[in-house]
Amino acid sequence: MDYLLKEAIRKAKNPDLRLNQSEYSELMKWVKISSADGREATNALATAKHYNYQSFSNVWTRDKYDEDKYANMGTADTGGGGCYLTTACMVEKNPNFDDNCYELTILRNFRDDYMTKYHQEDILYYYKVAPRILESIDKLSSRKKIIQNMYNELVIKVISYIERSEFEKAHSYYKEYTSNLEEKYLNNEEDE
Repeated sequence: MDYLLKEAIRKAKNPDLRLNQSEYSELMKWVKISSADGREATNALATAKHYNYQSFSNVWTRDKYDEDKYANMGTADTGGGGCYLTTACMVEKNPNFDDNCYELTILRNFRDDYMTKYHQEDILYYYKVAPRILESIDKLSSRKKIIQNMYNELVIKVISYIERSEFEKAHSYYKEYTSNLEEKYLNNEEDE
């Protein structure tokens, strides 16, 4: 493991330290690599992202793109930055949405612990497909109802499995639900 990655991991795990842009970029590069170093980078970055928003803003100096992306996560109308799990929570809890709400905290812990260890490829796939699914749903007049159903049918169901420590059931249900969303909203996209 090179010095830059080691230093980035060390800083990301400590809420009192700041990552600079190159350290953050190094972590993001390694998150995409399926290796022991990649898993360690993913866990470090996940730790950094668990801080509340005020602390999170102090974890690293973000560039303008990152600032805009996080600023746009503030309302239910703008969505959850490409994450349909976050978007579902935003729509359900609007106007009292908190990025550190119980549901998202449980789902992030599940992602960072169980999914990172056993199904890392599904995490990467989610980041690839989720924004496209949301983009397709956003074009529909029934968008709000679809997102509300997603909260009740996906978020609540997966959390109930996690709370009972039925992690593989949570993963299987999530994966099947995502596959159904992809089939319904992305395959139709190709027909148009």
